[in-house]
Amino acid sequence: MLRCPSSNLPEKSPNAFPTSHYFGIQGAVPYGQFTDSTGLSDQTGSWGYTSDRGMITWAGRNIAACTDGTSNTLIEAEISHYVFNSANQKDDRRPGRNWSWAMGGLSGWRDWAPSVCSVTVRYAPNSQVLGQNGLVWSAWDDASGSNCPLTSAHTGGIHGLLTDGTVRFISNNVDMGNLTLLSVRDDNRTVGDF
Repeated sequence: MLRCPSSNLPEKSPNAFPTSHYFGIQGAVPYGQFTDSTGLSDQTGSWGYTSDRGMITWAGRNIAACTDGTSNTLIEAEISHYVFNSANQKDDRRPGRNWSWAMGGLSGWRDWAPSVCSVTVRYAPNSQVLGQNGLVWSAWDDASGSNCPLTSAHTGGIHGLLTDGTVRFISNNVDMGNLTLLSVRDDNRTVGDF
């Protein structure tokens, strides 16, 4: 499991599996210039949005599928801190917090199932969104990681791994349009500064 030394999250899940702090990017919810909803599954009444437009998806992607360029596409990013709400209450919302990164999905690798090893980007890094739609599901809380914001205990942002192997620090104040484009492998749009 990949772990951030700055994190104060538990090292093992309630089910005694080792837990990770870095998760695959399976795409993004349309935002700004990116309006294409192809590959997006809207399950906001249950577990949020899932996408297959990123590099880590249920269908599996290779480098050739990254038509935006490997230096313009996130493949993994950090979720190594709690998610907070506006009242500063916190909870661990990592996609794999209960069953580990390696599980795949709640019912296997499927396009409609929330994944426990990847996230569909919907919020800015370290957003205080705990309790918003996509971060809670009363029937099975483990599914709420589908749209967990990227989080860290670092001041000002999170670390992201681009598909070319470059690690970049991404600010909490990153333009959401740019973060959305970074999360999609084939949007054919130019990513701005981040």
